[in-house]
Amino acid sequence: MGEKERYLNLMFDPRVVRGNTYALRVAPVSTEPDPLEIRRRREARKRALARRRAKEQLAIRTPEPVEGREHVEVQTDRYLEEISDQIIEVDRECQTDEFLDRPPTPLFIPAKSGKDVATEIGEGELFDFDIEVKPILEVLVGKTIEQALLEVMEEEELAQLRAHQRAYAELRNAELAEVQRLEEQDRRYREEKERRKLQHMQMLQKQKETTEKIAARAFTKHYLSDLVPSVLNNLRESGFFYDPIQRDIDTEFFPWLMTEVEETLEKRVLGRTMLDSLIRTVVEKRLDAFSHKPLPEKTEAPVEKTEAPAEKTEAPAEEPKPTDTEPQVAGCEDCGKSLVGECKLHGPLIRAKDRVIPSRARLTLPHYLTLRVLELRAGNEQILGVFAKKVIQKRTQFGPYVGQLSTKLTCYDESRLVLQVLKDGGKYFLDTPNEDCGNWMMFVRLARNQEEQTLVAYQHCGEVYFTTVKPIEPHTELKVWYAADYAKFMETSAVFIKEESDVYPLPPVAAFSHSFFTEISPVWLL
Repeated sequence: MGEKERYLNLMFDPRVVRGNTYALRVAPVSTEPDPLEIRRRREARKRALARRRAKEQLAIRTPEPVEGREHVEVQTDRYLEEISDQIIEVDRECQTDEFLDRPPTPLFIPAKSGKDVATEIGEGELFDFDIEVKPILEVLVGKTIEQALLEVMEEEELAQLRAHQRAYAELRNAELAEVQRLEEQDRRYREEKERRKLQHMQMLQKQKETTEKIAARAFTKHYLSDLVPSVLNNLRESGFFYDPIQRDIDTEFFPWLMTEVEETLEKRVLGRTMLDSLIRTVVEKRLDAFSHKPLPEKTEAPVEKTEAPAEKTEAPAEEPKPTDTEPQVAGCEDCGKSLVGECKLHGPLIRAKDRVIPSRARLTLPHYLTLRVLELRAGNEQILGVFAKKVIQKRTQFGPYVGQLSTKLTCYDESRLVLQVLKDGGKYFLDTPNEDCGNWMMFVRLARNQEEQTLVAYQHCGEVYFTTVKPIEPHTELKVWYAADYAKFMETSAVFIKEESDVYPLPPVAAFSHSFFTEISPVWLL
């Protein structure tokens, strides 16, 4: 039995690890006990001894013997003995403790419920650890050492990388700090530059505001110097300030005077007409008397017959002309005859003239404008112009221009402006063949040069408006030319573009209302 047993059960080999290898306890390298464990065991032993002494002190002891007696230590048997027939009686005196300590409860071990089975293991059935396990362990240990070396080399390489990273991070942090310093310096330079630029701009703005205030003060002073007289004149012309005597003369005396003058003139015209008729009759009779020889009285009737042919022969030589004093009459109600011309017996008829009604264009003329005849052409055609009666401020708008929409111009005047508008996608002319087809703006003549231009024409929302480009003094004619954009629309050149920015575009909201109480020109009243 002294020989080493070669084959053993694998479960009893201490070198084989059994159970979970993940929770494997690693045996300590040193065989010496842990000082902490030694101290813990020593303290546990001291606590157990202290508990035992405490129990001994708390246990009920045998009272002290009385005088003349003593206690003797005896050991009693724990088990009862069988009583025999002969009992050996020996007297002994003893005293037991009142209570004995209860022994500890034994560990509960359940009874076996199965059957034990045994088996026989033959020689060679169990494996030899040195033969079968040692090569595997050598491979595992070699691979483990090789992996450990690789890990050590990897850790060294990682340490070198970390060192290189730390050096790179330090260098990068230094560069970033330098960049931040330069950026901060540049930012301070920019802020200082912006601050100085803003300060310079504020200084220029203050200088500009000061200049504008000085100019505005000078302009206001110059403008307000004539404001009070101009306002008073406007109020006076509008009828707010008036002289009662002058108003009575204008409203009462002048109408009465004009009526009396008209009646006197009508009487004079009637007298002249009657006198002309009488003179003509006498002259005709004298002419007839000197033209023919006188006949006896008995032949007076034939003379009358001969006079009639004379009249018939003379009539074609002197054709009656329709005049204001000799109207064409169909007949004389007093004589009951149909005559051509006036009645020689009862005289001419008294003609009653109709009242002259101005055209629409003349009625729409504003009260501070007037029409003047500039030229008389063939056929008694009048060339009219529009003149200002008072000062008209700059940027005063007139319109819209009223005319008939037409694709062709039926009446063209070289002194008037040709106007077109864009409506419904087509271009149409604003045609004014007569004064009842338009408003007063048809009388405005075109400007030949920049000096005489006072108005500019432009189109807005399909309508044409005229706007003043400069103040118009009294007795100055209103003349117009195209604005730049409207000139392009009319396919012509905008000669005068100096004042264009002041007048275009303007919305048609400041148009002046047309007054029906216009100045009546003596030319078209006759």
